[in-house]
Amino acid sequence: MSVTGAPWLPRSIPDRSRLVELPRGRVFVVDVGPDPATAGAEPPLLLVHGLLTTHFVFDRLIPRLAGRRRILAVDLPGAGDSDRPAPTHADDYSPEDLAGRLFALLDHLDVQVVDAYGHDYGGNVAFVMAAEAPERVRRSILCAPLLLHPRVPFEGPLALAASLGPEVFRRTARRADLQRVLAQAACSPELADESELHVFWDRLGRAGGREATHAMLTHLSGVVRMRERFAELRTPTLLVWGDRDRIVPPEQGARLAELLPGPPELVLVEGSGHNPARERPEILARRIEEHCA
Repeated sequence: MSVTGAPWLPRSIPDRSRLVELPRGRVFVVDVGPDPATAGAEPPLLLVHGLLTTHFVFDRLIPRLAGRRRILAVDLPGAGDSDRPAPTHADDYSPEDLAGRLFALLDHLDVQVVDAYGHDYGGNVAFVMAAEAPERVRRSILCAPLLLHPRVPFEGPLALAASLGPEVFRRTARRADLQRVLAQAACSPELADESELHVFWDRLGRAGGREATHAMLTHLSGVVRMRERFAELRTPTLLVWGDRDRIVPPEQGARLAELLPGPPELVLVEGSGHNPARERPEILARRIEEHCA
C-alpha cells in the first residue's frame, strides 16, 4: 500500500502527509499547514477520528485551521490508510495502546507538545493522552467521546460485535450497516454523505480492517472503567457536542462536564449531529481556536 498526500486539500496549503514507519506498523498522518521550522510557538493541533471512520471526517475542518497552524490528522492504527496489525499484537486496540502509539508518532515527528482534538472513540484516545502525559497535551477538545456509554451505540452486527466474535463480525458486517450508522450520525438522515460512505467502507474492507474495528468496538463494553481515570485529567479541556447527536446524546455531555475536574466548558453546536467537524466546521473551528488561544 502506497499512500501520499491529502488530495481534497486546497493547493494553497502546504501538504507533508505521508505514511510514517513505526515499530508496530505504519501510521498515516495528514501533516499540513505552516512549515514546522517557521510555525512559531503554537503547538500543532492533533486530530483523532472515531470508530468506523478515518482522517477524512476532518476534510472540511482542516482547511479552516491549517492556514494559521500546523495540523496533524492521523489514521488510527487499524483504520484508514494505516497498517492493521493483528489485535493480539496491538493490545486489542485499546485507547491506552492507541494513545501510546500516537505518542510514538509524535516522537518520530519530533513534536513534544500538541493540542489534541478527539472525536467519538478518538475522544477516548485523546483523553488518555491528556491524562497520562499532561506535559505533552497543552489543551484538549473532546467531541462526543464514548467515555460514559457502556454499550455500542449502533445497530445490527455493529452493536453485537462483542458477542459475535471477530470472524463472525468480519463475515456479517455489511455496507448497509455502515450506511445506517452514517445516517444516524447525521443531523438528518438525508444529509448523510455518500462520499464518506465510499471512503470509510473501502478502508474498513481492507485486510485486517474489520478485525481491528471489532477489537475497538469490544472495548466499549468496558468503557465504565475509564471513569476511574477522570480525576487524573489536568489538561484544560473543552467538551463539544452536536445538539442533535443521536449516537451519543448531549445529556451525556452535561453529565461528563459534572464528572471531569475543572470543570470543563460544554459547548453545544446548534444544528449538528454526532460529528460537528462535518456538519458545522466553521463553528467548530472557531471554538477550537478560542479554546487553544
